[in-house]
Amino acid sequence: MNDRERILTMFRGGVPDRVPWFGDLTYWAGAMERRGEVPRNWQSSESYYQFHRELGVGFYLQGYFAFRTVTDGDVEIEERTDERARWRQVRTPVGTLQEEWRFLPEAYAWAPVQRMIKTPADLPALRYWYEHRYYLPDEEEALRRRPLVDDLGVVLCYLPRSPFMELMAELAGIRNIVNIWMEAPDAFDETMEVLYASTDRAAEIATAVPADCLMIPENLSSEVVGVRFYERYVQPWEAKWT
Repeated sequence: MNDRERILTMFRGGVPDRVPWFGDLTYWAGAMERRGEVPRNWQSSESYYQFHRELGVGFYLQGYFAFRTVTDGDVEIEERTDERARWRQVRTPVGTLQEEWRFLPEAYAWAPVQRMIKTPADLPALRYWYEHRYYLPDEEEALRRRPLVDDLGVVLCYLPRSPFMELMAELAGIRNIVNIWMEAPDAFDETMEVLYASTDRAAEIATAVPADCLMIPENLSSEVVGVRFYERYVQPWEAKWT
C-alpha cells in the first residue's frame, strides 16, 4: 500500500498494512524559507512534495480554507504587514476592532500583542462584521494540489473553526473570553449565535470543494478550553458539521 491507500483504507473501516505516517512539516519548511535555505514559496512547488517522498513522510497538512470570505456593506478592513509585525483594523458603523501580531525570530512564529476582541464593548462590532460576511467556494488550490499529492496522501481542505475556537485561537484569546463571558454572558451568547450562523454558511460552501477529506482546524487544547466551554460552545458545532 502507498500512503494514500493506507489512510483511505483506515477511514473506510479497513486495516492498512501498517500505521499511516503523516507529518506536519509546515513550520520547518517556513523556517527554511525565512533562512534562505530553500526558494521563496517553496511550499507551493513540486519539490516540496518530493521533499516528503525523500523523508518517507505522508503529505496531509495542506493548510488552506476551502472558501473565500467577502465582506459587504459598510465594513472596511485595513491590513499592513512587514517583516516584524502585522496589523489589522476592522471598521464598522457600531465600532472599530484592531489587532497586532509580532513575529518571533527565535521561533519562526507569530504571537499576538493586541487581541482584536478585548472587552464586551467589542462585541457589537464583531457581530456586525460577521453578519456582513459571505463566502465563495475556493477549489482552485485543491485541484492544483491533487496531481502533486498523488499517492503521498489525500487532498485535505479546511472548514472554518467553530466560532468559540476562532475566538480562542485568533480573535480574543482565552483570558479575554473568560472575562467577557463573566461580565456579559447574555451578550456573549448573542454574539456566538451570530458567529454560528455565519460559519455555518462557510462550512456549507466548503463541502462543495472536491477534497478527499475535510478538517475542522480547531487547535483545541483541553486544558485551556475546559469541559464547560467545550460542551456548551464547541462540541455541538463539531457534531453538527461532522
